[in-house]
Amino acid sequence: MNFFKIWGLLGLSLMATTSWANHSQEMVNIEIDSDLVIFEESFEKGKRPTMTDQVRAYDPINKDSYQKVLLGKVNKESGMFSNYDYWRYVTVYDVFEEEERIGFLPYFEEDCFDDSSFMAQWGESRSIKVTLKSDIGFAKLGLTASVGMSIEQGTTFSTARRIKATLGLKARHYPYKLSDTYEGVTYIQTYNTKTKKYGYLLPSYMDKWTNSYPYDFYLDNQNVGFKAKREIVEYCQDYQGKNGNADKDPEDIINSNM
Repeated sequence: MNFFKIWGLLGLSLMATTSWANHSQEMVNIEIDSDLVIFEESFEKGKRPTMTDQVRAYDPINKDSYQKVLLGKVNKESGMFSNYDYWRYVTVYDVFEEEERIGFLPYFEEDCFDDSSFMAQWGESRSIKVTLKSDIGFAKLGLTASVGMSIEQGTTFSTARRIKATLGLKARHYPYKLSDTYEGVTYIQTYNTKTKKYGYLLPSYMDKWTNSYPYDFYLDNQNVGFKAKREIVEYCQDYQGKNGNADKDPEDIINSNM
Protein backbone atom coordinates (compact mmCIF):
# COMPACT_ATOMS: atom_id res chain seq x y z
CA MET A 1 0.00 0.00 0.00
CA ASN A 2 1.56 3.31 -1.01
CA PHE A 3 1.80 6.54 0.95
CA PHE A 4 -1.20 8.24 -0.71
CA LYS A 5 -3.52 5.30 -0.04
CA ILE A 6 -2.44 5.18 3.60
CA TRP A 7 -3.01 8.93 4.01
CA GLY A 8 -6.39 8.70 2.28
CA LEU A 9 -7.57 5.94 4.62
CA LEU A 10 -6.29 7.87 7.62
CA GLY A 11 -8.19 10.94 6.49
CA LEU A 12 -11.44 9.00 6.12
CA SER A 13 -10.97 7.50 9.57
CA LEU A 14 -10.45 10.92 11.14
CA MET A 15 -13.51 12.32 9.36
CA ALA A 16 -15.61 9.46 10.67
CA THR A 17 -14.49 10.04 14.26
CA THR A 18 -15.19 13.77 14.10
CA SER A 19 -18.75 13.38 12.76
CA TRP A 20 -20.45 15.18 15.67
CA ALA A 21 -23.20 13.08 17.29
CA ASN A 22 -23.27 10.85 14.19
CA HIS A 23 -25.02 13.53 12.14
CA SER A 24 -24.20 14.37 8.56
CA GLN A 25 -21.69 17.21 8.17
CA GLU A 26 -23.44 18.51 5.06
CA MET A 27 -24.25 22.20 5.31
CA VAL A 28 -27.68 23.48 4.32
CA ASN A 29 -28.24 27.23 4.39
CA ILE A 30 -30.98 28.66 6.58
CA GLU A 31 -32.98 31.59 5.26
CA ILE A 32 -32.15 34.70 7.30
CA ASP A 33 -33.55 38.20 6.73
CA SER A 34 -31.04 40.49 5.05
CA ASP A 35 -31.37 43.20 7.72
CA LEU A 36 -30.23 40.90 10.54
CA VAL A 37 -26.73 41.08 11.96
CA ILE A 38 -25.68 37.58 10.95
CA PHE A 39 -22.25 37.81 12.55
CA GLU A 40 -20.65 40.56 14.62
CA GLU A 41 -17.26 41.39 13.06
CA SER A 42 -16.33 44.30 15.34
CA PHE A 43 -16.18 42.32 18.58
CA GLU A 44 -13.74 43.21 21.35
CA LYS A 45 -10.26 41.76 21.22
CA GLY A 46 -10.06 38.46 23.07
CA LYS A 47 -13.83 38.04 23.05
CA ARG A 48 -15.38 35.11 21.24
CA PRO A 49 -17.81 36.15 18.48
CA THR A 50 -21.43 35.20 18.89
CA MET A 51 -24.16 33.88 16.64
CA THR A 52 -27.26 35.96 16.02
CA ASP A 53 -30.14 35.66 18.50
CA GLN A 54 -32.68 36.40 15.77
CA VAL A 55 -33.68 32.94 14.63
CA ARG A 56 -36.96 31.87 13.08
CA ALA A 57 -39.21 29.46 15.00
CA TYR A 58 -38.85 26.92 12.22
CA ASP A 59 -37.65 23.32 11.97
CA PRO A 60 -35.51 23.31 8.79
CA ILE A 61 -35.24 19.52 8.75
CA ASN A 62 -38.94 18.64 8.83
CA LYS A 63 -40.01 21.99 7.33
CA ASP A 64 -42.41 22.77 10.19
CA SER A 65 -43.21 26.19 11.69
CA TYR A 66 -43.59 26.80 15.42
CA GLN A 67 -44.55 29.65 17.76
CA LYS A 68 -41.42 30.08 19.88
CA VAL A 69 -37.66 29.59 19.73
CA LEU A 70 -35.13 28.83 22.50
CA LEU A 71 -31.39 29.26 21.87
CA GLY A 72 -28.67 27.29 23.61
CA LYS A 73 -25.13 28.42 24.39
CA VAL A 74 -22.76 28.97 21.46
CA ASN A 75 -19.95 26.39 21.32
CA LYS A 76 -16.65 26.38 19.43
CA GLU A 77 -16.31 23.39 17.10
CA SER A 78 -13.08 21.49 17.77
CA GLY A 79 -13.15 18.97 14.91
CA MET A 80 -10.47 19.74 12.31
CA PHE A 81 -12.56 18.41 9.41
CA SER A 82 -15.83 20.21 10.28
CA ASN A 83 -16.99 22.80 7.78
CA TYR A 84 -18.27 25.14 10.49
CA ASP A 85 -16.67 27.00 13.42
CA TYR A 86 -19.53 27.39 15.91
CA TRP A 87 -22.65 25.44 16.83
CA ARG A 88 -25.53 25.49 19.30
CA TYR A 89 -28.80 23.77 20.11
CA VAL A 90 -31.91 25.53 18.77
CA THR A 91 -35.28 24.48 20.16
CA VAL A 92 -38.48 25.47 18.35
CA TYR A 93 -41.78 24.77 20.05
CA ASP A 94 -45.49 25.50 20.36
CA VAL A 95 -47.22 26.62 23.57
CA PHE A 96 -50.36 24.76 24.62
CA GLU A 97 -52.56 26.26 27.33
CA GLU A 98 -53.71 23.53 29.71
CA GLU A 99 -56.75 23.71 31.96
CA GLU A 100 -57.23 21.03 34.62
CA ARG A 101 -59.86 20.57 37.33
CA ILE A 102 -58.07 20.38 40.68
CA GLY A 103 -59.26 17.07 42.08
CA PHE A 104 -57.82 17.53 45.58
CA LEU A 105 -59.87 20.71 46.21
CA PRO A 106 -63.66 20.63 46.78
CA TYR A 107 -66.26 22.54 44.81
CA PHE A 108 -68.53 25.08 46.52
CA GLU A 109 -72.28 25.23 45.96
CA GLU A 110 -74.38 28.31 46.55
CA ASP A 111 -78.17 28.23 46.93
CA CYS A 112 -80.86 30.69 45.93
CA PHE A 113 -80.89 32.43 49.33
CA ASP A 114 -77.09 32.91 49.60
CA ASP A 115 -75.96 36.52 49.29
CA SER A 116 -72.37 37.17 50.34
CA SER A 117 -69.18 38.67 48.96
CA PHE A 118 -67.25 36.02 50.87
CA MET A 119 -69.16 32.72 50.81
CA ALA A 120 -66.16 30.41 50.83
CA GLN A 121 -62.45 30.25 50.07
CA TRP A 122 -59.89 27.81 48.69
CA GLY A 123 -56.53 27.80 50.41
CA GLU A 124 -53.91 25.33 49.23
CA SER A 125 -50.15 25.06 48.75
CA ARG A 126 -48.32 22.03 47.41
CA SER A 127 -45.49 21.02 45.10
CA ILE A 128 -46.20 20.13 41.46
CA LYS A 129 -43.85 18.04 39.34
CA VAL A 130 -42.33 19.67 36.27
CA THR A 131 -41.44 17.25 33.46
CA LEU A 132 -38.75 17.83 30.84
CA LYS A 133 -38.48 15.27 28.05
CA SER A 134 -35.36 15.85 25.98
CA ASP A 135 -32.09 14.12 25.18
CA ILE A 136 -30.37 17.43 25.93
CA GLY A 137 -29.85 18.83 29.43
CA PHE A 138 -31.81 21.94 30.43
CA ALA A 139 -28.67 24.12 30.64
CA LYS A 140 -27.52 23.19 27.13
CA LEU A 141 -31.00 23.94 25.78
CA GLY A 142 -30.78 27.49 27.14
CA LEU A 143 -33.40 27.11 29.88
CA THR A 144 -32.93 29.31 32.95
CA ALA A 145 -31.60 28.04 36.27
CA SER A 146 -35.02 28.57 37.87
CA VAL A 147 -36.62 26.25 35.31
CA GLY A 148 -33.85 23.74 35.96
CA MET A 149 -34.53 23.91 39.70
CA SER A 150 -38.26 23.41 39.15
CA ILE A 151 -37.49 20.31 37.05
CA GLU A 152 -35.39 18.89 39.87
CA GLN A 153 -37.49 19.98 42.86
CA GLY A 154 -40.93 20.77 41.43
CA THR A 155 -42.78 24.07 41.53
CA THR A 156 -44.99 25.33 44.36
CA PHE A 157 -48.68 25.77 43.56
CA SER A 158 -50.41 28.11 46.03
CA THR A 159 -53.86 29.64 45.97
CA ALA A 160 -56.17 31.60 48.27
CA ARG A 161 -59.23 32.42 46.20
CA ARG A 162 -62.50 33.77 47.64
CA ILE A 163 -65.89 32.94 46.17
CA LYS A 164 -68.94 35.21 46.32
CA ALA A 165 -72.59 34.16 46.36
CA THR A 166 -75.27 36.02 44.42
CA LEU A 167 -78.83 36.25 45.72
CA GLY A 168 -81.28 34.48 43.39
CA LEU A 169 -78.70 32.15 41.90
CA LYS A 170 -78.04 28.47 42.38
CA ALA A 171 -74.56 27.57 41.22
CA ARG A 172 -71.43 25.51 41.76
CA HIS A 173 -67.87 26.82 41.83
CA TYR A 174 -64.98 24.63 40.68
CA PRO A 175 -61.22 25.20 41.09
CA TYR A 176 -58.98 24.86 38.00
CA LYS A 177 -55.21 24.88 37.54
CA LEU A 178 -53.89 26.70 34.48
CA SER A 179 -50.49 26.03 32.93
CA ASP A 180 -48.53 26.09 29.68
CA THR A 181 -46.99 23.04 28.02
CA TYR A 182 -44.17 23.40 25.49
CA GLU A 183 -43.81 20.84 22.69
CA GLY A 184 -41.40 20.90 19.77
CA VAL A 185 -37.99 19.76 18.55
CA THR A 186 -34.31 20.63 19.02
CA TYR A 187 -31.81 20.73 16.17
CA ILE A 188 -28.14 21.73 15.90
CA GLN A 189 -27.44 25.05 14.19
CA THR A 190 -23.98 25.82 12.81
CA TYR A 191 -22.05 28.89 11.63
CA ASN A 192 -19.11 29.23 9.27
CA THR A 193 -17.04 32.36 9.92
CA LYS A 194 -15.38 32.32 6.49
CA THR A 195 -18.57 32.08 4.42
CA LYS A 196 -20.66 33.90 7.06
CA LYS A 197 -23.45 31.40 6.52
CA TYR A 198 -25.62 29.50 8.94
CA GLY A 199 -26.52 25.87 8.54
CA TYR A 200 -27.72 22.86 10.49
CA LEU A 201 -26.68 19.26 10.91
CA LEU A 202 -28.76 16.73 9.01
CA PRO A 203 -29.86 13.40 10.56
CA SER A 204 -27.68 10.37 9.92
CA TYR A 205 -29.10 7.18 8.42
CA MET A 206 -29.46 5.78 11.95
CA ASP A 207 -31.26 8.95 13.09
CA LYS A 208 -33.71 8.64 10.21
CA TRP A 209 -34.31 4.99 10.99
CA THR A 210 -34.90 5.59 14.71
CA ASN A 211 -36.51 9.03 14.23
CA SER A 212 -34.20 10.36 16.96
CA TYR A 213 -33.07 13.66 15.39
CA PRO A 214 -34.20 16.38 15.58
CA TYR A 215 -34.57 15.68 19.30
CA ASP A 216 -38.06 15.74 20.80
CA PHE A 217 -38.72 18.54 23.29
CA TYR A 218 -41.46 18.59 25.95
CA LEU A 219 -41.78 20.76 29.07
CA ASP A 220 -44.92 21.05 31.18
CA ASN A 221 -46.27 23.06 34.14
CA GLN A 222 -44.94 26.45 33.04
CA ASN A 223 -46.71 29.74 33.95
CA VAL A 224 -48.91 27.97 36.47
CA GLY A 225 -52.08 29.84 37.45
CA PHE A 226 -55.50 29.41 39.09
CA LYS A 227 -59.04 29.97 37.86
CA ALA A 228 -62.51 29.59 39.38
CA LYS A 229 -65.33 28.40 37.12
CA ARG A 230 -68.97 28.89 37.97
CA GLU A 231 -71.61 26.47 36.75
CA ILE A 232 -75.09 28.02 36.73
CA VAL A 233 -77.56 25.44 37.96
CA GLU A 234 -80.69 27.61 38.21
CA TYR A 235 -81.86 31.22 38.11
CA CYS A 236 -84.20 31.41 41.09
CA GLN A 237 -87.56 33.21 41.00
CA ASP A 238 -88.99 35.77 43.47
CA TYR A 239 -85.67 37.00 44.80
CA GLN A 240 -85.79 40.81 44.56
CA GLY A 241 -87.30 40.63 41.12
CA LYS A 242 -87.30 38.00 38.43
CA ASN A 243 -83.83 36.64 39.07
CA GLY A 244 -82.73 38.53 42.17
CA ASN A 245 -79.23 39.98 41.69
CA ALA A 246 -78.10 37.21 39.36
CA ASP A 247 -76.73 38.35 36.02
CA LYS A 248 -74.82 36.50 33.33
CA ASP A 249 -71.46 38.07 34.11
CA PRO A 250 -68.01 37.05 32.78
CA GLU A 251 -67.65 34.43 35.56
CA ASP A 252 -70.58 32.45 34.15
CA ILE A 253 -68.25 30.17 32.21
CA ILE A 254 -70.36 27.03 32.45
CA ASN A 255 -74.13 27.31 32.11
CA SER A 256 -76.00 24.04 32.49
CA ASN A 257 -79.57 25.21 31.91
CA MET A 258 -79.10 26.99 28.56
